[in-house]
Amino acid sequence: FHMSKRIDDLINKLCLKNVNLEIKYNKDVFEFLDNFIKVKIPFAYNYGIKSSDTYSNNSKIIHGTHVLGIAAGKDVNLPVQSNFSGVAPEAQVIAMSVTNANGQMSDATITAAIDDAAKFGVTAINLSLGIKYSMFSTPLEKAVNTATKAGIFVSASSGNDGIGRNKTEVICEDIDYSTSGVPANIESASSVASVDVMNSGETVILSDMGEEITSLNSDLDMSWFSSWGTRANLELKPEITAPGGGIISSYPDNRYAIMSGTSMAAPHITGATTLINQYIDAELSNLSIENKKNFIENLMMSTADIIYQDDGIINSPRHQGAGLLDIEGAITTPVILYNDQGKTSVSLKDIENEFSVGFGPKIF
Repeated sequence: FHMSKRIDDLINKLCLKNVNLEIKYNKDVFEFLDNFIKVKIPFAYNYGIKSSDTYSNNSKIIHGTHVLGIAAGKDVNLPVQSNFSGVAPEAQVIAMSVTNANGQMSDATITAAIDDAAKFGVTAINLSLGIKYSMFSTPLEKAVNTATKAGIFVSASSGNDGIGRNKTEVICEDIDYSTSGVPANIESASSVASVDVMNSGETVILSDMGEEITSLNSDLDMSWFSSWGTRANLELKPEITAPGGGIISSYPDNRYAIMSGTSMAAPHITGATTLINQYIDAELSNLSIENKKNFIENLMMSTADIIYQDDGIINSPRHQGAGLLDIEGAITTPVILYNDQGKTSVSLKDIENEFSVGFGPKIF
């Protein structure tokens, strides 16, 4: 989300082979011709139709505008007292649509966008998309792995299929009730589950260009639609939970709307990543690029708030991961927990009668 290098240095290095446009550059205003929108959005492109026109009112596509607002929206037209913004309102955004006119997408368009985003040197990539019940995609996994090895955090929505098969509760006799798909189940991606924020309680009214939207705030509960893990090798997914049920955010044509889904949860993590990255650059500047992504994920997971069911029982880590994001906790903790692979997660997998679990603290 943040252009981490000077724009003129980037231009000399970029080779956006996936963009079907001649890129012209003016050093005084750093315009990418048709692709340049404004300083907030220095680059926008629709990989699905190979066009710089990213606008759409197709109901299958417009949720990208809503996602962007959650991560980094900043509405300067609303009064200050409304206090409405995304998680990281000062972050820059590179907007990359990967759907065609019918809302369909392919591995080729997704990997092309990830590849180009990595060339830009972004801090984080948000993937509010997915294919349910799918365990593997070689091109997509390769693209995500390449990005994360470059220190880029990849936030992926866990999916909206609950436990699947039209069941409302987990049954012990079911050996596998995972509804995880790609890209959420890619090992190096951080899968994000959803918690509801609009069930019952106090009514809040937001003025929306002359309209009114009513949201209901309440205690947080795991969203019924949030997909359960694990990966095919029984490693735990998701990693973390964020608000995704009943979220108010931007909508095409200068409007706001309420939408629900893990697509809304993932950008909360993406925005948080930019804030935590800023903290790391200021306080932990000796951290290597290769380790930054894992460190940010471990900070979030080590400080997450555990989400309980109404009966006081902890929600399964196959549903909530480590728990609910706590940004303040992530930037103030002096310690993280991690296993022998360096991750704040221990997967028991297929166990026999006895097993051992190993993890330890790291003070920094």
